[in-house]
Amino acid sequence: PEPLRWLDIGSGGGFPAIPLAIFRPADAFDLVESIRKKAFFLERTATALGLSSVRVINDRAERYLAIDNLDRRHYDWLTIKAVGGWKEAFAWGAAALVPGGVLATFKPLGNDPDVAAMNNSFSFELVENYVIKVILPEVTTRILLFKKQA
Repeated sequence: PEPLRWLDIGSGGGFPAIPLAIFRPADAFDLVESIRKKAFFLERTATALGLSSVRVINDRAERYLAIDNLDRRHYDWLTIKAVGGWKEAFAWGAAALVPGGVLATFKPLGNDPDVAAMNNSFSFELVENYVIKVILPEVTTRILLFKKQA
């Protein structure tokens, strides 16, 4: 398959970007992390693992995806975990993804978007909905995949 471009916002400890980079070495990964200590950890981890396809950006997502930075709109996948709300996730997806690109969100169960309203504002279609139970700590989360429409 053709290499993909991934953007991970709020990369924190590197999940899911670092494991994905290990299993998809031909793909390019940009990890955006605003906390310097976490960004440093990500840089060291990528270097230690020999992940030359990983680039760490120590910046806020809002600034990195600024409207005037049109060259940022070329990602195939955008992953977001515990950063911002639904409106921000869809706005960042609209700014960063190519048409047909996928927005993957990791959110607690019960923190559901108004998909119809978001679709009207940002043109995303819900394509997958996974419920995952984590044992420690005991939480139930959802992985929602949205496809950006043309």
